[in-house]
Amino acid sequence: MDSNSLLLIGTVAVIVNALILYIIISAATRAGKRAQYEWAQMELLAKIARAQGVSEEEIRAISGAIK
Repeated sequence: MDSNSLLLIGTVAVIVNALILYIIISAATRAGKRAQYEWAQMELLAKIARAQGVSEEEIRAISGAIK
């Protein structure tokens, strides 16, 4: 193989590695945001349950089962 072929293969390998790393980091970032939204939703539902008269023990039991 000549040096041009090796350079091309190396460049393609670096680009593929960068693309895979970007996909992994992007997925991890979205998972963190999704967890924050789910936590906020659970807190809102707990507030609604309190307003409807659900006991605090039952709310804790349900939120403990979700974690």
